[in-house]
Amino acid sequence: MAEWSEAFKPIVQEQIKNRKREREIAAQLTSITTIDDEISLAVRAQYEENPYPRWVTVQSPDTETIEQLSSRLRPGQEVRIRPRPVPILIAGCGTGRDPIQVARAYPDSEILAVDLSLASLAYAARMTERLGISNITYRQADILKLGILDRRFAVVESVGVLHHLDDPMAGWRILVDLLESDGLMKIALYSEKARSSVRAAREFAKSLDFPLTPQGIRYCRHAIIGLPDGHPAKEVMTFSDFFTLDECRDLILHVQEHQFTLPRIADCLDQLGLEFLGLECSRVTRDRFREMFPDSGAETKLEAWNQLEEAYPETFKSMYTFWCCRK
Repeated sequence: MAEWSEAFKPIVQEQIKNRKREREIAAQLTSITTIDDEISLAVRAQYEENPYPRWVTVQSPDTETIEQLSSRLRPGQEVRIRPRPVPILIAGCGTGRDPIQVARAYPDSEILAVDLSLASLAYAARMTERLGISNITYRQADILKLGILDRRFAVVESVGVLHHLDDPMAGWRILVDLLESDGLMKIALYSEKARSSVRAAREFAKSLDFPLTPQGIRYCRHAIIGLPDGHPAKEVMTFSDFFTLDECRDLILHVQEHQFTLPRIADCLDQLGLEFLGLECSRVTRDRFREMFPDSGAETKLEAWNQLEEAYPETFKSMYTFWCCRK
């Protein structure tokens, strides 16, 4: 890039060289399942066109062992020491931010990260390569077909994925079957209460039938910006994802989205034979919760968290992110 000025070199690196490397990686990635479900194909097509998110930096979490995680989530229970490397499944890894954080947090793990989209997987693999991380394997796969895997995992994570399936419970059941008997599961799902403005924006966009192209996304965004103050769809502008193309499509123009309530999640856990272990949340949210429910055992009660959300409807504006295990 010697012929480019210093100001242009980062742009050339990002827009030309990085994309070239991702195409090379995508050509080498292998699939471990077929993808033929109608909704899975539509979701895959969306993320081939708009990988989400295109991130640049990622936090470095504190390192710990799976045994320490188990002791933290299930205090007082006996914890089995597992042989190394510890198997972890990231079901729906997107562009790699989650598996990279997990790989850093648990360096003695062996991570299988799967996704529908080759474009997303290639972005993830390039960033993993750039960061020098060696304990992640990326494969193309549909969660609905992962039952073919002849292995079990100490940890199964599916963050922001199940709500994009035609039937979230069908995918969730398959993930439960892949979990070791004493394994841990991390799930993240959209909140119906916190995403009321997203629903309004999706309905508004659908009524105007914007094309799913960069220009169509821009037209949609400009139309929402031009709405009168107080219009329910305009509140979607409080989401940071509104302001970039890939993220805006994921937010407003997604081909498939389910939203959940905490009582519905409680029902899902019961049907799946899972025990709720607690929600991940900000310090502000946890302080509010403890003020409302000083009993130390309340944090493992979904009814209590539901009361908090009733009082503060935007608490889970990102997602409900929670841990669970087999009963």
